[in-house]
Amino acid sequence: MGFILIFDITNEQSFLNIRDWLSQLKVHAYCEAPDIIICGNKADLENRRQVSTARAKQLADQLGFRSLTTAFFRDAMGFILIFDITNEQSFLNIRDWLSQLKVHAYCEAPDIIICGNKADLENRRQVSTARAKQLADQLG
Repeated sequence: MGFILIFDITNEQSFLNIRDWLSQLKVHAYCEAPDIIICGNKADLENRRQVSTARAKQLADQLGFRSLTTAFFRDAMGFILIFDITNEQSFLNIRDWLSQLKVHAYCEAPDIIICGNKADLENRRQVSTARAKQLADQLG
């Protein structure tokens, strides 16, 4: 069993909440030592950053978490690949991510979901829904 704790890098309080979330996980998790990943969200808002990468890494080190590596792929049987609909390159990167999954995934054919993020920024869209669906259909 694993969990991903996501904090907003532009919101100090969401980062400070991580310790509370961890204590709740210890109470409610079905296993004694679940895998936990801490992830900062909204990296595209770097100019509004309140939580540095170094600070997040320091917290992870204090809590005994290991760095995110391909080792986390090994126990996963499914993945969600998220691209930014306002960023063509993030969409093109999906094929690279799939290559990495094929090398490191736990099972031969993991479940994969492709998801476009930032649908609220329709006026800045670079990747159409039809194009994303076409890629999903091609990949099975």
